[in-house]
Amino acid sequence: MRILGWLFCLLALAGGLHAALNGPELQAPASVAPGQDFTVALSVSNGESYTATVSADLGANTFAVLGGPWPLSATVSSGASASFTWTFSGSGCGAQTISAWASAPLPAGGLEDSGTVSATVQVLCTPSPTPPPTRTPAAELGSALILGNVFHPLQGGQMTLQFTEPYASTVTVTLYDRLGRQVKGFSMSVGPGTQAISWDGRGDDGSYVASGIYEASFSGRGLNSLVKFAVIK
Repeated sequence: MRILGWLFCLLALAGGLHAALNGPELQAPASVAPGQDFTVALSVSNGESYTATVSADLGANTFAVLGGPWPLSATVSSGASASFTWTFSGSGCGAQTISAWASAPLPAGGLEDSGTVSATVQVLCTPSPTPPPTRTPAAELGSALILGNVFHPLQGGQMTLQFTEPYASTVTVTLYDRLGRQVKGFSMSVGPGTQAISWDGRGDDGSYVASGIYEASFSGRGLNSLVKFAVIK
């Protein structure tokens, strides 16, 4: 019973002490921009009959301290209040923690009125913009045409088969009759640009082709065209 009485008295004394040491109270902004200066304030009111000890320090991270007693180790006399102010600069990105602690030890030791407080300050960094996806440029397409697509080979002259190939390529030009039979073929290596082929109206066998409707097929790396023309004898 005597032991229980002592415990009751100690608990009652501890409760009275906690009510007498007010603080620490820490005020800090919830968030800042990278490199932005900000102020943190700590206040303690000592209503005990003995001197209180006050300290403050950073958590695991490190803000740049621009001013103020840092790290803090100070005392607050009985019946007195104290406040401390620091200026920091937001550095890095993400949350960083500042902690403060105060205690008022009993003269006989063993019990103390104490409290710990911390404030978390978020450094808001704007993420780097995500680059747009790389787009593969669409393949360039060539074109073809026939200059004078009604051709009279027996009157002399040449028919011009003109094409534009956007790449260095081997281009084939094949002439077909209306039944799809090849009558003349050309093949050449060309660079990018416009080229022309002259045709005198003779087939692969060396004789003039018959009158009728024909098709010229142009084929290359960037070229795939079909052009119709007529031969009149």
